[in-house]
Amino acid sequence: MGDLILDTNRFQLLFAEQPSSINVTNNGPIDGLATDQSQLSYSFDFHGSHFAIVNTDPVGKDAHAPAAWLSDDLAAAQARGIQHLFVFGHKPAYTYFYGSNAPVAPATLPLPGKYSGLDNFQADRDAFWGVIEQYKATYFCGHEHIFNMAQPTGGAWQILVGSGGSPFEAAPTDATLSPTDRYYAWATVQIFRSGKVRITAYGFDDKFGQTRILKSVVF
Repeated sequence: MGDLILDTNRFQLLFAEQPSSINVTNNGPIDGLATDQSQLSYSFDFHGSHFAIVNTDPVGKDAHAPAAWLSDDLAAAQARGIQHLFVFGHKPAYTYFYGSNAPVAPATLPLPGKYSGLDNFQADRDAFWGVIEQYKATYFCGHEHIFNMAQPTGGAWQILVGSGGSPFEAAPTDATLSPTDRYYAWATVQIFRSGKVRITAYGFDDKFGQTRILKSVVF
């Protein structure tokens, strides 16, 4: 599947440049996985930024991300002088609880089985998120058909944009929704010569109204 996952010729045609430092090392052994992950978790550099794609549902270990492989991968990218690190996975590290699914008090956690992401196995989730925080990476994810941008532990951003077209997770009858919980959404990333990054989420509501900015952050 390598030619489909990372099409270097297409990069060349689109951007007149190919990705570099391509890493398709099988992370199975170091992350305790029995299956070959070399075409499922992989990474590359492009235009001075690093992009890592992680498999969050390896065979036999659903809702687990390869924390050990990612740590080695981001460390190597940082050693090459890469400043901006972006990680992409299907499942969120931290479930976004919306509307009536939200905890009833700040200190109240949902019951086991209510998590949608890596937090089904919180010790392993914490190991993965610790890598994201350590290297100041940004994590993009989906799985939940809803929009949310948050800093789960106060540092790194989790960008959840799972509302591109599938039916919304949040029902219109839920009166406690946030204003953007039923918005079709997408995000853009701008990297400036100063080193700053701006992530802007755009969207329109379920009545197909005017596109507007849902959230914009600079770091």
